[in-house]
Amino acid sequence: MPAPDVVNATNGQLHWNDLTGSGVLKPNESIVIAVGFIAKASTDKEPNKQTINVAIVSGATDVNNVVVPDRQDDAPVRITNPAIGISKRTTSPANGIVALGEEVVFTIRITNKGDTTLVKIPVQDIYEANILEFVRTNISAPDRVSVQGNAGELFWDDVTTDLGDLAPGASAEFQVTFKLIAEQHTVNLVNTGTSIDENGDTVDPVTGESDANVEPAQPPKFDIFVPIVTNPSKETPTPTPTPPSGTGEEDCPPGGCPIDSLIHPKGIAVHDGQQMIYVTSRDTDTLIKFDPSTNKVVGTAPTGDEPWDVVVNENTNEIYVSMFASRSVWVYDANTLAVKAKIDVGENPALMEILPDLNTVAVVVRGINGVALIKGHSVQQYMPAGGRGAYGIAADPVNNHIMVMNRDTTNGWILYLENGSWRFSDAVELRVGNESARRSPFELAYNPNNNRLYALYISENEWFVDVFEKKSLTEVVRIATIPVGNSGTVKDPNVGGTGLAVNLKTNNVFVANTADGTVSVIGPNNQVLDTVTVGPDPYELAINPTTQYVYVTLRAGNKLAKFFDGF
Repeated sequence: MPAPDVVNATNGQLHWNDLTGSGVLKPNESIVIAVGFIAKASTDKEPNKQTINVAIVSGATDVNNVVVPDRQDDAPVRITNPAIGISKRTTSPANGIVALGEEVVFTIRITNKGDTTLVKIPVQDIYEANILEFVRTNISAPDRVSVQGNAGELFWDDVTTDLGDLAPGASAEFQVTFKLIAEQHTVNLVNTGTSIDENGDTVDPVTGESDANVEPAQPPKFDIFVPIVTNPSKETPTPTPTPPSGTGEEDCPPGGCPIDSLIHPKGIAVHDGQQMIYVTSRDTDTLIKFDPSTNKVVGTAPTGDEPWDVVVNENTNEIYVSMFASRSVWVYDANTLAVKAKIDVGENPALMEILPDLNTVAVVVRGINGVALIKGHSVQQYMPAGGRGAYGIAADPVNNHIMVMNRDTTNGWILYLENGSWRFSDAVELRVGNESARRSPFELAYNPNNNRLYALYISENEWFVDVFEKKSLTEVVRIATIPVGNSGTVKDPNVGGTGLAVNLKTNNVFVANTADGTVSVIGPNNQVLDTVTVGPDPYELAINPTTQYVYVTLRAGNKLAKFFDGF
């Protein structure tokens, strides 16, 4: 049908002057108009909880110019807004201080925040299985109890079986009891799965609005750790190298190269085969293809909400982009930028790594404190991150291992593939810094040439890189702690900590110091070789393996900085 002749958005009216057009409506014939609307608000506070859509025919005439009496009909519509909230607290003992071997009781509270009755509510309880042991619950036993490494999970497919359907505004509670089996601080988490309301509509999963903390009654026993510190002030800085001729790179002006359509750059990756750079623009929801030989944009493509990281699969000529605010990873054709797949992975997918030989991309999914393993264009498996605040990730492409680091619980784990399934390596728990200091780990990077794993973190308001030697799946040894520049404070929404990359040709490591506007260059002997000024707010890094250029996204200026790795 043609578009309405008049659209009155103020009064909510659509008007067609003549639906017959140049024709006529014969006896017993009908004209069907399909009109689509977007629901903007719930009708819960309207009379009868409905809105009425009215259709009126007025001023119609027949072939004899006789005016036909007006006719009207209406259709009631109910618009709902189902929503849910969940929280968890320690109820016994109330102060959360528990002696080894004693029981601790958590209360999980679910609240219907919407305007329809919830008839199915899945619940997931996440705990550290090396610290807590599940004992019982006061409702039916969980449908699934699983422990992988130190990550424990209880899952109920539908707690309304015991608690009853949840009316709008109502809340229901149940208890879960654990036993403390290790004298360590722990945080217990809870999430909902996809709930269903009385109309069959789904409610998106939510993460607990509060977490339940447990402190051991006796002080934790810490091993004494004296860090191996390489002091950059004792090193003789290497003059910033001049690139050789013939690299094909066009240098950027001081302060960086401006990039059209780039507002708040996040992820960056190099397609070596194309000699192109791919950058995500968070505030414009755009993937940008950039030619470093001319410093010009050669292509753009729309993304989902708040695109973050980028990885390139050279084998399939595809670009993977994580969409932080739209639960998905999109796959693009590297030549045409056409979207080939949209993969739902859960709330807040962030940093990613790739294992090319397995055609597998690992993405940190912060909303579930886990990692989604994507094989091709579908999720092969989800793995819990073994802690809270999953953030950093690195890949070992030789042994096909994934390393993941948790910011809030300051621990990390190695994931490996066995008989087609991903598993935890129970033998190794990654820890950065001094156990007695307050610290938060951020990004990871791995060099398969020398089996070195690098972890960037903040400890007592200073930033460091810990260097580990990954001798095997069961043995990882810290060999150095290196001070680097300032990337801000943990609570700063613009904190850095994400720019960490290894050049596999030189074995140099590059660290973006976000608050300082610099990049630290760490050599293969764990010494700071130089500190390069790149411009305000450097965030992520990528390295061109052919030209040996280092690319740095500058968030504050919406630009790209670059320099040659000849250190």
